[in-house]
Amino acid sequence: MLERPEPQSEVESLTWEKKGIFPVFGLLATMLGVIYPERRAAALVRGRTRSAVLFFVASFLPVAIGAFAFAHALGGVEQETLLYVARGVIASLAGAVALVGSFTSMAQAEGAEPKSALRAALFLAWLVPLFLVDFGPFATTVLAHPPERAETFAALCALAPLLLALVGLEAAAKHGAGLAPRFSLLMGVVPVALAFAVGRVALAAGGV
Repeated sequence: MLERPEPQSEVESLTWEKKGIFPVFGLLATMLGVIYPERRAAALVRGRTRSAVLFFVASFLPVAIGAFAFAHALGGVEQETLLYVARGVIASLAGAVALVGSFTSMAQAEGAEPKSALRAALFLAWLVPLFLVDFGPFATTVLAHPPERAETFAALCALAPLLLALVGLEAAAKHGAGLAPRFSLLMGVVPVALAFAVGRVALAAGGV
């Protein structure tokens, strides 16, 4: 059941969308805003979709390329750097599409505005590469961890961005779109789980 939305005038804009802000600062500040999911939930769902698309383009590619290039440089991966990064970016994009598509579809099914859900998901999709990249080889080669501890290390590295994406989507659904708490939780869990599964399958298919 939908609650009464907060008036637009009372919703503080995301830093990315404020006029007079240096774009790089606005980008970084908005990305760091994921640590305050409830505070900015309303701003995620209220605004222009075009702004969210531009944010996705500006944030996703640098994060995806940087994450996989960093993992390759530290982990001693045998695969050629460019190929490894390209496959990682493609797999991350597949995961991001799964996240955005499923979140938007679920919101629409519950009666929320699909454009608002699309906007919120696009502002959080940059987290997908961070919970898909594998730091297991780094733990094995550089930190000299045995395979079991390396897997645990890699899982812990993926856990933080995964939880941030989950909580961010849940807050956008509950506090931003006014959806019921129980369904809002599902709207956090399902898209993130689907993005992780799709991304992992794509990585495996690409030999990463």
